[in-house]
Amino acid sequence: RSHTVLFFVASLLFLFLRTEGAGNCAGEGSRGRPKCSAADMTLKFILMVNKQGQTRLAEYFDFLSIEERTTLEAEIIRKCLSRTDKQCSFMEYRGMKVVYRRYASLYFIVGAEAEEDNEL
Repeated sequence: RSHTVLFFVASLLFLFLRTEGAGNCAGEGSRGRPKCSAADMTLKFILMVNKQGQTRLAEYFDFLSIEERTTLEAEIIRKCLSRTDKQCSFMEYRGMKVVYRRYASLYFIVGAEAEEDNEL
């Protein structure tokens, strides 16, 4: 079961590497995909949250004060938990693209820079 969760997190990171980093990458790799490095990723944060809204894991890639982190987490968690299963799991928030996925009783939430030239 833990392998499935790790696979999902790795898939989310790959998704962002491929979509968000694509505008910043030079050249093409195999199968016509752009070459990207980890430095090209525009991830802002990764959160793992339970269904009650308690943060189980938080990793930030840009500096935010504790106050800003708490506010950001509370607002994003509230928005993600209030959405129905029929709604899209991609949303815009404070100039960022936020993608979330529910797996069992956990929500995996990833935030990245929103780029106008790279729509999904």
